[in-house]
Amino acid sequence: MVRSLLYCMTLFALLTACEKPEPTIIYRTIPVHVVVPEYLRTCPEVPRPGISAETDQGDVADYVVGLYGVASECRTKLVTIDDILEKHKGARVVKVVRVPAQNTPVTN
Repeated sequence: MVRSLLYCMTLFALLTACEKPEPTIIYRTIPVHVVVPEYLRTCPEVPRPGISAETDQGDVADYVVGLYGVASECRTKLVTIDDILEKHKGARVVKVVRVPAQNTPVTN
């Protein structure tokens, strides 16, 4: 009986002596590089108003339609850029770094 008790106490002492504290885990967020294509970063040039002595309402209407087309294309490109950025907003790489617990020698 004494021998088994001594055996259990020795085993317990050996097991608790080998226990290492849990390392501290640090999460580092690494930003993801997002590429927006060049064609989305430019808008067409705004048409110049062609005002002269012969300008009539039809010319003005054509100019307004041209402005609307340019603005519409720019809005479409901005929406596409917003979609690209929103898709990558939550896409970050998380790097897990294990730091040894305090009072533990660091080994390489």
